[in-house]
Amino acid sequence: MIGNRAYFASASDEGLLGVVAADADTGMEIWKSTEAGSAERWDGMVALPTGVAVFTDTDSTTRTSRMAVLVAPKGELLWQRTLGGDDGVYFSESTAVLVDRVAHRLVGLRVTDGKVAWQKPNPTTDSGTSTAVYAATTSDDLTGPATVSGVALKPDLDDDQRLVQISADRSVRVIDAATGDVVKEQRQPGIADTNSPVLVHDGRLIVGESANNTARILAYDLDTLGEPEVLASLPSSVQVSQLTPCGRERVCWIETTGYDTEKTKVAGLTVTDGSAGWRTDVPGTDNLVPVGDHVLAAQDSSPPTATLLDAKGKVVWTANGVAARLDGGNVLLFSTAPSVYPQDPSVSGRHVGDGEKPLGPLRGVRTSTCSWNTSTIACVGEEDFRLQRFAG
Repeated sequence: MIGNRAYFASASDEGLLGVVAADADTGMEIWKSTEAGSAERWDGMVALPTGVAVFTDTDSTTRTSRMAVLVAPKGELLWQRTLGGDDGVYFSESTAVLVDRVAHRLVGLRVTDGKVAWQKPNPTTDSGTSTAVYAATTSDDLTGPATVSGVALKPDLDDDQRLVQISADRSVRVIDAATGDVVKEQRQPGIADTNSPVLVHDGRLIVGESANNTARILAYDLDTLGEPEVLASLPSSVQVSQLTPCGRERVCWIETTGYDTEKTKVAGLTVTDGSAGWRTDVPGTDNLVPVGDHVLAAQDSSPPTATLLDAKGKVVWTANGVAARLDGGNVLLFSTAPSVYPQDPSVSGRHVGDGEKPLGPLRGVRTSTCSWNTSTIACVGEEDFRLQRFAG
């Protein structure tokens, strides 16, 4: 879903993809289209302000996949492109940036027609060809609905269009996704490894670094990439993961010692100077999602649970189920973990400071397909598409 538009898709036995666009307020079909074509398997879709991008799964023979973009008004095929099996795509307002891991380059494709607007070869290094790319986010991206893993369902694609690319030699460059211009670069000393925990948010590059028997949380100004602010120092035995914003000028993360998930902690502090730090025991936590100045900690348990922490690290509540952000002050709570099989989960709404409000059950839906805005949830059933209003 994006705003009041819901996109559904299903594939025939022959692999022909049918996409349906619907008005989330009325449930009325806007259009249906098969112009994305056929594939052995389909993998996913991304809703955009201009339409919807659908992706095939990687072909086992060619090791390639395909992206097709359907235009919002009528569902016509706007453009399509073959991708490498390990390629990634990042969308900004005007550009789809392809991380081409075969040709070792970044390619800016115009969203309007798929034509190449710019391309930039990866930096040449003596340390290999691996690269990691991160899209910048802002606080405005975190005010609306998000998936259970924290991916914003309606990000502000034009507020900060910078990308951060980390290369195998630990060098970093900041790229304008709209133009392909390298607006800042730091080759030496290196800043981060391609597998380091990284967050690019509100003009800062925040990195979890482990070296010299110490783990540190470092913050770099994205405009200068100068000397970092050391936000925290930790024992080398502590693994940092899931760096996430958790309020304006604040960052949170998960700390794990060894493989003992029963000792997992969630930590947070102020990014301007490292002050107001806290650590809270939340065993089993494996994912964080910001909700205003609070943070949702998801526990991979049976049954799954979700814990809400406030800006000082205090546990506000813990609930059975899987939680997802609706906006800066409200969450959806599903009674079961996401599944590809039809289920009948109950759904509740919860304000960060109030009790749980039952919203009723979802009947016979594949919960892994569900998406939502602040008033309606869209899911795929066993043989149909569902829209169910829960507010307004």
